[in-house]
Amino acid sequence: MLPELFHFELPELFNSLFSIKQITIYSYPFCILIACIIAYRFFIYAQNKCFGEIRLRLNFLFLLIFMAFIGGKLFLVFDNPMNYMSKVFTLVFYTSSGFVFYGSFISCLISILIVLYKKQLPIFKYLDIIAIVTTILHCIGRLGCFFAGCCYGVPTDSFLGVHFANNHTTKVHPTQLYEALFIGMLLICLLRTFKTKNNGTVFTIYIFSYACWRFMLEYLRGDQRGYVFNDMLSQSQLIALILILLFGTFLFVKNFIVKSTQ
Repeated sequence: MLPELFHFELPELFNSLFSIKQITIYSYPFCILIACIIAYRFFIYAQNKCFGEIRLRLNFLFLLIFMAFIGGKLFLVFDNPMNYMSKVFTLVFYTSSGFVFYGSFISCLISILIVLYKKQLPIFKYLDIIAIVTTILHCIGRLGCFFAGCCYGVPTDSFLGVHFANNHTTKVHPTQLYEALFIGMLLICLLRTFKTKNNGTVFTIYIFSYACWRFMLEYLRGDQRGYVFNDMLSQSQLIALILILLFGTFLFVKNFIVKSTQ
């Protein structure tokens, strides 16, 4: 759609010293940058609201961004090793679009739990904050996917169809926009819940809701997918199923305990 926002030529001095003639600003990294700024502002606000002080600062967010980047790219290679192994050592692989959300999520979650445990910070309250931070990043990131033309859907003749120059001549479902819209609505729900319940409830609702949505959306995805079980389920669907079972059970047990104590 619009993978490159703009590019500008560099002075001849840079070309002679570093063999770089121009710098290109890609739409996906630009969207991620905007998302990081907004997410960080909320992260600071939420800490002040919950604790009256800021316990984790910018370096923590940088850690999460780095782990999200590594995990997302790593799972991208797992999705399609034959396609991406030859590109791992190229600059374009790291500067262009192409991430697996659940790869970023898993690597970030592990990092978050380690940091919170070492600093002896309230895990569930911070997980609720991180859930909203992740939702902000994810929503705007999916808009970046739309502009970049990745993560597109299967061909369609409906009025919703969009043509991306990098996937032949057929119109496809703009699954990036479907997901951005869903996550945007989920974000509103999470923000409202966060006002009254910040004891792990927000995080649980986020994981369960998104896993259900992602499982269904995978049937409309038309880009290269990594599959398991004789091509019956994509890797993302398998992860989504596991999360649905785990967090669905947790929600059920939690609600049952609350009702039994009333």
